[in-house]
Amino acid sequence: MNEQLFWQLIEEAKAKTTNVEDQAEELVQILIKRTVKEIISFQKIFETQLEALCEAKLFAAAYYIMAIDEEEEDEDEDRFSYFCAWVIAQGKEITEKATENPDSLADILTVSEEGDCICECEMMLYVADNAYEMKTGNEDFYEKFESDPIFELRGEIEEDAEYAVLFPKLVALLS
Repeated sequence: MNEQLFWQLIEEAKAKTTNVEDQAEELVQILIKRTVKEIISFQKIFETQLEALCEAKLFAAAYYIMAIDEEEEDEDEDRFSYFCAWVIAQGKEITEKATENPDSLADILTVSEEGDCICECEMMLYVADNAYEMKTGNEDFYEKFESDPIFELRGEIEEDAEYAVLFPKLVALLS
């Protein structure tokens, strides 16, 4: 599997559903039809995309969008990975735009009547694992990798930077 096919599968699953959770389930079904080698390759590409999204400015945007609780640092990291998985589920173009300019997410976010945005998808993190287990009956998916990925934020945001300056479209949408 190459990156082009990876994005093609993401788009194929997205086209068949109306929400990201269903998209993740659809993607599992698509991957089951692939070889074990392709499923493992899908996961490697997915992790590469997650790593590419580990930018401080994107974390700040996620923090603002999801109103992450400052006192729950461990939860912040988990929720950021769910957020990045959601971004990837949106497709290549949106993922690339979000990496370059997180404020571009304002163009695709939907705000509920309660003021919340659905912009997390934990299930996307486990798509390849679930497909592998369903295909092989084995639970040794992560043993196929030499090491665990290390996702470290790159870049910095000034502590006194204002969201309205960093993300004017997001602030306008969520205010």
